[in-house]
Amino acid sequence: MQILAVDLGTDTLPALALGRERAEPGLMDRPPRRRDEKVIQRSMLARAWGFLGLVSACLVMGGFLLTLTLGGWHPGDPTGPGTALHLTYRQATTVTWLGIVACQIGTAFAARTERASLRSIGVLSNRQLLVGIGFSLAFAATIVYLPLLHHVFGTAALSPAQLAFVAPFPFVVWGADELRRALVRRRPAAAAKPAGTTAAPAHTPVTASAHHPVAVLLARHGWSAHRLHHALGVSEEAAKDIVSHARQVAAEHGRRPP
Repeated sequence: MQILAVDLGTDTLPALALGRERAEPGLMDRPPRRRDEKVIQRSMLARAWGFLGLVSACLVMGGFLLTLTLGGWHPGDPTGPGTALHLTYRQATTVTWLGIVACQIGTAFAARTERASLRSIGVLSNRQLLVGIGFSLAFAATIVYLPLLHHVFGTAALSPAQLAFVAPFPFVVWGADELRRALVRRRPAAAAKPAGTTAAPAHTPVTASAHHPVAVLLARHGWSAHRLHHALGVSEEAAKDIVSHARQVAAEHGRRPP
């Protein structure tokens, strides 16, 4: 029941809100994906399971073991119904469940961008995500503190100290991925190039294939550099180059520049 409460209760609205997320800055400056490239990539799985999942697992397991230990539990002590540690055990599982919810909130903020800093798009800019997180927290509070649901979900009311332990989890997960993305952005571009290749000039004239075809097409239909920058996440410099190229093509074909 606790797993269903996460999958169907606390995760649904934030997941839908992430589907409305705007493109991150610089996305249109990257080369188009290959035709044979799959939607689910190894790097995506490594980030989700090997990094964000690992950080979350360490946090929630730490909360589970710490709650048991502070309640007087030692390895081998019984925790089943009717034992002195049964309430402590239910609080430990509740801390674990609430910790998963908290880590998923941090993951939702981290997943808004792949490389860019969250500050570049605005921490609170996705209103739908904020509403979804608000619902998730209200739903979680109901499961934790409504006595009628304790028997259904196997939860128990938590103390202020236990809540205080879980509260930083979203910021730890989010902050860890923010640091990872900062390291990715600082990685030298030459490191990804095969040996023996020469570095490209800092700025070269744009061509129709140098940017995503959608941006080029919109520029040829009259979109301004400012509009491309804000609507598609194209950098200001690249947007100006795209518009300049569109006007050049229009002039070469005897059309009125857009």
